[in-house]
Amino acid sequence: MLRVTVPYRPRFYAPLALLHASLLLRIVGDAYSAATLARWGALLSALALLAFIASTAAAAMGSHARR
Repeated sequence: MLRVTVPYRPRFYAPLALLHASLLLRIVGDAYSAATLARWGALLSALALLAFIASTAAAAMGSHARR
């Protein structure tokens, strides 16, 4: 949509791993009725999304700067 090139970076896997870990934490928190675990999982999910946006933006800006 924005016609911006986003090159692949191995660091893109970090937010994905964090997102999966947060989902596991939320599932365990819900399964054991541990509201604290579920809340931490929700917080980590939000942080994973922010980390993904930041790493994608950084990669796109780095690609644009090299041109």
